[in-house]
Amino acid sequence: MSRIERHRVTVTIDRLVLRGFTPGERDGIAAGLESELRRHLADPTQAEPSMHSRSDAVLRAGTIRGPGDPRDVGAAAARKIAAGIRRP
Repeated sequence: MSRIERHRVTVTIDRLVLRGFTPGERDGIAAGLESELRRHLADPTQAEPSMHSRSDAVLRAGTIRGPGDPRDVGAAAARKIAAGIRRP
């Protein structure tokens, strides 16, 4: 029987800069961001390449463009963050 080793990943977002969104959209963006990051980081096949010891003081996810539901905008940002975390 194989043993699955669990890894702990801690993501801290000190500042989320949102330009062009109303204050009311902020919570939806944050919710989409959080749920998509949880999904990506909980999936062992997604997290595998990043499971070496490392710390990034800053990860710039870039710009997310396009109109849409605030949760979709947050999810798109999370996918960019997850891609940055997975890089070797």
